[in-house]
Order: sequence, then structure tokens, then C-alpha cells
Amino acid sequence: MTAVLGLLFVSSCTVFEPGPKVIEPDPDPVVVTVEAPAVHTVTYHVDGSASGVSLTAQTPMGTTQGVSDGPLAKQARHQGLGFNGFRSGDLLYISAQNGGAAGALSCEIRVDGVVVSSRAAAGAFSIATCQATMP
Repeated sequence: MTAVLGLLFVSSCTVFEPGPKVIEPDPDPVVVTVEAPAVHTVTYHVDGSASGVSLTAQTPMGTTQGVSDGPLAKQARHQGLGFNGFRSGDLLYISAQNGGAAGALSCEIRVDGVVVSSRAAAGAFSIATCQATMP
């Protein structure tokens, strides 16, 4: 039985030839083209007469919050909050809540300057919420 096992073992071995093996280059190499994702600019705008506005916004890095006397809300009311890191399919979101007894406010989301969501709200503690999906 030992001789048969030894014979089976020897018959399953591969014989290697000495010396380097020359590998020929592929005459038809496969070329893969990877397209870089498009870079889009997302801008959130908030406007209105409401006071004490609280903001919540989805950024490429997560969710952020601010109030009307903070830099986030001031920038959103003047030039808008701009972002470039969103990926296709990401949620775009901003909400603005009136913290006062009266007033109106609106929000807007723009992708590359095109409005993709716009909402308005009026009255005490009203909320304007804009959301869209990144193209």
C-alpha cells in the first residue's frame, strides 16, 4: 500500500524546467477608462423677515446646526452656504425655523446655480424645509 501511495504522489508532481520563462506581452491589452465624478456646487439659501432663526443643514461631512446670530445663519442669508463634496445620490437638506412670534422665511437649494428645492413658511415658530437628492 505504501508503494502505491508513493507512486500516486510522484505522478501528481509537476516537473519544472530550469531557466527563465519568457512571458510575451498581450497583443490586445485591456484598457479601462475610469471617469472622474462630476464636481457640482451645492448652495443653501435662507431668507425672510423671521427673527431668531434656527438652521439645520446636511453637509458633505454630516449635519450641522446654527442660529440666526451665528455665522452659519448669517452666511446662509447673505451669500448662501456653498459645498462641493456631495456625491450622486446624497441627501441635500436645509431647514429654517422661525424662533419668533411673527415673520416669514424661505429656503432654497441650488445645484450648479439651478434651483432644485424651494419652500416658504410664515408665522410663529414655522419651519421651511428644503430637500433634494444630489443628481
